[in-house]
Amino acid sequence: MGGSVTKVAPNPADGVEVRTPETLQWQDPTRIFKEVDVDSDQTISSDELKSALQKQGYDDVVFATLMGELDLNSDGCITIDEWRKGFYASSFVHVRPPAAEDFADLHGDQRGGCTIAETAKRAITGAQLQRVCSHISRRCKPEGWADKSGKQRTPGTVTLYDAARFVIKPATYATQCSFVELIAFGEQVPLYFVSHWWGEPVLDFVKCLEQHAVDRGLGVDSPYWVCAYANNQWKLDDEIGGSLEESSFRKAMKLSFGTVTVLDEGGVTFSRIWCGYEIFTSLAGDKHKTYDVYTCPKGGAVGLVEGLSAGDKDAGAKQKRESGFPLERVRLDIQLQSAQASVEADRKAILNAIVGAAADAEPPKEHASYTRLNNMLAGRFAAGMVRTVIARGKKLGPYFAAMKASASTSLVIDLSNLIKCTDKELQLLMAALPNSLESLNLQLKGTKATEDGVTALFKHVCNLPRMRRLESDALTSTHMPLVNLDSYALPIKKLKGAEPVESLDLSDKGLSVASAIVIASLIGVNGGLMELNLSNNRICGVWVEYGTQKGNYITEGINAIADALRVNCALTSLELRGNQLGDNGWGAIFAAVCGNKDSKITSLDAVSENIGGRYSSENIGPAGVKLIAEALRTSVTGALMKVNLDGYALPVKKIKGTDPVETLDLSRKSLGVASAVVIASLIGVNGALTSVELRGNELGDEGWGAIFAAICGNKDSKIMSMDASSERIGPAGSKLIAEALRTSVTGALTQLDLSDNQLCGKDRWGRGTHTAEGITAIADALRVNGGLTELNIAGNSIKDEGITAICNAVQGNKLTKLNVAGSNISPVGATAVAAMVAVTGGLMALDLSFNDLNDDGVSAVCEAIQSNKETKLASLNMRANSIGPIGAKSVAAMVAVTGALIECDLSNNAMGEEGKASILSAAQGKAGFNLHL
Repeated sequence: MGGSVTKVAPNPADGVEVRTPETLQWQDPTRIFKEVDVDSDQTISSDELKSALQKQGYDDVVFATLMGELDLNSDGCITIDEWRKGFYASSFVHVRPPAAEDFADLHGDQRGGCTIAETAKRAITGAQLQRVCSHISRRCKPEGWADKSGKQRTPGTVTLYDAARFVIKPATYATQCSFVELIAFGEQVPLYFVSHWWGEPVLDFVKCLEQHAVDRGLGVDSPYWVCAYANNQWKLDDEIGGSLEESSFRKAMKLSFGTVTVLDEGGVTFSRIWCGYEIFTSLAGDKHKTYDVYTCPKGGAVGLVEGLSAGDKDAGAKQKRESGFPLERVRLDIQLQSAQASVEADRKAILNAIVGAAADAEPPKEHASYTRLNNMLAGRFAAGMVRTVIARGKKLGPYFAAMKASASTSLVIDLSNLIKCTDKELQLLMAALPNSLESLNLQLKGTKATEDGVTALFKHVCNLPRMRRLESDALTSTHMPLVNLDSYALPIKKLKGAEPVESLDLSDKGLSVASAIVIASLIGVNGGLMELNLSNNRICGVWVEYGTQKGNYITEGINAIADALRVNCALTSLELRGNQLGDNGWGAIFAAVCGNKDSKITSLDAVSENIGGRYSSENIGPAGVKLIAEALRTSVTGALMKVNLDGYALPVKKIKGTDPVETLDLSRKSLGVASAVVIASLIGVNGALTSVELRGNELGDEGWGAIFAAICGNKDSKIMSMDASSERIGPAGSKLIAEALRTSVTGALTQLDLSDNQLCGKDRWGRGTHTAEGITAIADALRVNGGLTELNIAGNSIKDEGITAICNAVQGNKLTKLNVAGSNISPVGATAVAAMVAVTGGLMALDLSFNDLNDDGVSAVCEAIQSNKETKLASLNMRANSIGPIGAKSVAAMVAVTGALIECDLSNNAMGEEGKASILSAAQGKAGFNLHL
């Protein structure tokens, strides 16, 4: 049954000796089940249980008690589920505390107790852990606590295994809840997840978390998720879940800011598979979370944290704090794939999660993912120990090799005042830096390294493929006033602010990625530099010679500049044109400036940078425009007032509405698609603007589509009319505008002028290919758009098919004015117009001029108007429609009976004198009637 029989102790109640095998506390119930299930039928019969107990020397009383507690459905046998659920909860295994123990000191001033449904939200605070330590110290010696082998425990040697046995389970026996639920008053969401081995002393474990809380700037009430206290030890199967992703461990890690590994003296932590899974998830699974390692040697707890901790004012302070980490506990030979598990299924599932295979597959013995994870962890240890290794004269090779293989993205290394650090050590360090590195904090003050050695290191660092941030005291050293990385000596003191200047011109200096990274590391904290010109350099590694682009595009330099702009509060002007920044580069710059609420940059000039696709060597396309537009739309800076993308500085605050105006004239400013997309992004959130004029630019289909989508998508828009006439809008633009009208949520836009465009593909001179797709889309939009009351689509050659679609769509709706002049409408299309005016009582003005309605078409329209008793038609224009004497008679009959009509243009027709006379006669007596013949 998995262990030796414990000593027999008399029962004080009746003097009968009952064996209570406390050693079963330490056994795996699944393994014991298999031992007892002799016939391997996946159930334990009463005979099998009785036989197993008898072999261990237990009597029938123990058998009857255990059978009753584990056979939950009383069918005479115990299934694996019954066994696992009841094993640790049974009285046979349960260790009872002294009769007088009430665990009151675990609760503090007030007795807690609550139900926390989500296990992931059962973290335990530092103060609560301290009470556990005090409780252990009070009870351990008087009660003679011993480990599973019978060795006596002291408060300092009590492990979490012991704590679970003597504290956690006895304290929660009556409530059958988790330990945190026993002592808490409500949910305790974790700040950090703790990965550890249960075999480390509890007092050392708590010291590690206390020191971590100090280093990270947390308080005593900061919650840490520790499985033993969070999981209900009476219902472990339910708590852990069916899959790794659904386990309480994984859910808690998702809620946490990061993970803390508490490393025991023997490094057993790294030999446990669940710890391996937690490390894998922390280092390779969750992005933007910290991973720290703490241990507790005799001198007190010490940890290696990711980056600088809250208490580290600089890299030197970090190195000093971490120097106490015992070198002998640094593991460079970690093999997480060899970690052990109590349950084989857990080991398989975790290893398969690391390699990306099915949970129940046989995991490979070796895999690239194992190697990557082992290297990442070893690299964390190695980087933290570089100074110690150099100072002690140890071999650097293994540590630097671990750093190189680690795939680390950020390193903090302090070698300051280390006289054993020379150019030789810097050369070794240079070779050890991984290509994955994005940020390096390197302190070198007081070393024996030369200026040439430091410069060579910087040049190498800044040319790493992903590097974007370099911090070093050597950049401000009096021994290195200039740093030459790209054949130009950067004025370090001026960039840093040690030699204050308000303006610095570094244009046309051939500066590349390396120099950009150094510049970025310095200007972020320069409070005096107001103007910086970096134009016409090679910040992204590319340049143009005689019309041909040279070099390889790299974003690390411009990303570093962008990172600096996120914190810079002094610059008012930054010139970056001529650097071939591209989509990502310009997007990063705009995002940085617009995301810095304290930025003082007032304008950004990206003219001639090919934003939106205009010809230029910068080659910024639609993707870059979208990034810029989104940055401006969500901007939190109040300083940025002007943005120049097409040769005209857009007043972005006025367009967005943060500097409210009611009217805005942006006509004839040579604006292109890029400006249109930005304007659209901003007016989409403007609730003050009532009028915007954009004609006479080069917005094109895409630009006008974006403008209409923004206006129609802004429920707070107050823009009432849009004039997009004579803008060469084609079928593609028509469909974009139509979609905006169809899905419109604004009730303000009532007037739309799309006249003299190319909605059907042909211009006014008949050039192009006719298609009805665009005008049909607009017609479909009018069917559902209830806001438009005036529509002008004259001069678009929509022909009979187009006018039929439009008229069918607007029958009976709110339209009051319709202009379809010059649309190549024949008598066939006129019948659709007639059908519309016959049932549309609200129409007040209709312009059919310069079409080819002829007598038949005009007669059909006039008869329809005449038949509509509710017509409000006041103005009718049928100029130049080849109307003859027959059509004139129909016009006369309509004029005579249409009381609302006060204006009619019939000029440029061939109605004859008799026809004109009939119309004049019909109009006699109509006061104020305006007739053009």
